[in-house]
Amino acid sequence: MKKVFRLTAVVAISLLLVVSMFAGCGNNATAPAPSAPAADGGASAPAAPADGGDSLAPVTLKLILFGDKRTETDNVFRHLADTFRAELNADYDVIFVPGGPNGDDYKDKLRTMAASGDDWDFNFDGDWLSYNFMINNNAYLDVKDLLPIYAPDLNAVYEKTGVLDSIAVGGSVYALPWTMSMNQRPFVQWSRDFADAAGLDFENNSIKTVEDMDALFTALRQAYPDKKINELAEGHRIFYAMHELTELPYNFVFDTKSSKPELIHFAMTDAYQDYAKWAKKWQDDGVIWRDIITTAYEGNNLIREGELISNISWHEWVHCNWMWNGVMGTPDVNRYYSLLYPENVFPNRTPLANVMAINRNAKNPERALMFLNMVETNREFYDMLHFGIEGLTYVLGPNGEAEYAVPDMTAQNSNYMEWGGQWALWKPQFMRPTQIYPEGFWQREAEFAALPINVNSPVVGFFPDLTSVENELAMVASIYEEGNRLVRAGLINDSEAAVQEMRNRLNAAGLDAVTAEYQKQVDAFMASK
Repeated sequence: MKKVFRLTAVVAISLLLVVSMFAGCGNNATAPAPSAPAADGGASAPAAPADGGDSLAPVTLKLILFGDKRTETDNVFRHLADTFRAELNADYDVIFVPGGPNGDDYKDKLRTMAASGDDWDFNFDGDWLSYNFMINNNAYLDVKDLLPIYAPDLNAVYEKTGVLDSIAVGGSVYALPWTMSMNQRPFVQWSRDFADAAGLDFENNSIKTVEDMDALFTALRQAYPDKKINELAEGHRIFYAMHELTELPYNFVFDTKSSKPELIHFAMTDAYQDYAKWAKKWQDDGVIWRDIITTAYEGNNLIREGELISNISWHEWVHCNWMWNGVMGTPDVNRYYSLLYPENVFPNRTPLANVMAINRNAKNPERALMFLNMVETNREFYDMLHFGIEGLTYVLGPNGEAEYAVPDMTAQNSNYMEWGGQWALWKPQFMRPTQIYPEGFWQREAEFAALPINVNSPVVGFFPDLTSVENELAMVASIYEEGNRLVRAGLINDSEAAVQEMRNRLNAAGLDAVTAEYQKQVDAFMASK
């Protein structure tokens, strides 16, 4: 769900072109007068109150979601439309866009559609996808005034939790965030079957530092020279935790413990130097495989197949039920785990980690908000949206758990359940146990996020607008992407020299100008709070 911002030279040029398309746009989008399109597609008619009713004109809501479309998706949404015709009088045009590596395909598609002036109604997004870019380019609608009218119950939840204050941009509200509490501080986990078979003496919570982790990797490598040990896909999190850093867009970080964020590019930190040093060692030791950046692979598939026997993850994926080496289950069944740097503070996921947003060109913003209010208030609507049609796409177990309709169905081959982008629409009051998330799972997630070592970032709701240094930013992003591909895989001759070369190139490309503008905006944001 979190992804590192990536920008190749080609994408950098494309980004600049897209930015130019938005030239002149500010963050001053205003909501249209509440209305609903007429049934014949002509002039708009007044929208009905948020409680729905027969007076609602029929509309087709167009929504864009993340990931791959499941085989029964259209069938489920037709059923959803027919079942709640009186409440919403809406049909659905559902578009799924594959995420691609780090969500890049989804980000590119959203940006292209926005630049083209497409008129979908609402979409999934997040601070790890395109949210920052989209609001800085006036792609989303300010729903501050519409929200209490057309989604009053959802608005009440936001007001109670203070979410809207934390995500507002210049007094405007562009996102409808999820209402879950989570933390993504790093854990290492490894195959229980392989570790036990080799007689390795590492147990749950026995690995706390990078040195401990190195000992684990070494032992696994020696015991299983033909296996892939770790891909380091989330390896940067180790060093964020080690050095107590909070990440911001464009690979900038600041000291999590500081009350006044002082920004620095990750590549310029001691944490990045440590990252490069350990990645180099693990590449030399065979922990990271040599062709990792030239061979297409999917880490979760390798884990399920027993080819990759450890990874870096976080609390959710360490404690849920999922497939390791052909065995479905929890850590007490198929894997060991350990929290890294448990004494250090680490930021919680923000409300903007997963959001729904209304397109500024939406034809039906009011009805989209009514849809989101139904998700917040109606259990039947929620179940149908998330799980589909009972008996066809899911069945309810004896304790109310949502189970796959076919015994051999999984999250990978489900005909509807586990569709991507659902995260923004999760509601703690309606969450059912599933094969992946057992009873009480999300309560435990919230309890973990509430621990004193986990803190809320002081810059939630801050979104840099770096168009004044867009040329320098594009070059900085391109240089970092190019160099970091090799650094994170350990494919460098000398870690210190590689990092210094990257730093020299970043400085020459105008990193100081980017940092100064970024810091100025952070300072202004903090002063306004």
